Amino acid sequence: MISIVSGERFWFKAGQEAKLKNTDFTIKNKGVMKTIFRDPFDEFYDVFLQLTFQSEEEVIELSLSSTGAWKDIRSCKWKVFHIEIFSADCYHDGPVFLEVTTDDYEKRDGVNPDL
Repeated sequence: MISIVSGERFWFKAGQEAKLKNTDFTIKNKGVMKTIFRDPFDEFYDVFLQLTFQSEEEVIELSLSSTGAWKDIRSCKWKVFHIEIFSADCYHDGPVFLEVTTDDYEKRDGVNPDL
C-alpha cells in the first residue's frame, strides 16, 4: 500500500492500494479497460476504483472524475473527496495517473454529504 497526500498526482497500478494521509480513506485500482472504436482519437476508458472509508466499501466506476463525501471517525467531520483521472495507458488492468484531493467541512442540518 502506498501513502498519498491530498493533491498529489501519482501512477496507480492495477491491484495497488493507496491510503490518503490523515484520513480513514483508502482506494484500490481494480482495473481499467480501454476501448478504441475506429481510431486512436475515439477512445473510451472504464476505470474501476474501490473506495473504503469508515469500514465500509463502495465500488464506483469512473471515466473522468468523481466527487463524494465520508465521515472521518477520528475528527467526526465530513470530508469531501475528489478523484480526477488524467490518463489510463492500458487495454486491460493497467495503471492510471490520477489525483485525489480532500477537504473538510462541518455537517449542517439539511446538508447531504453525498454530492
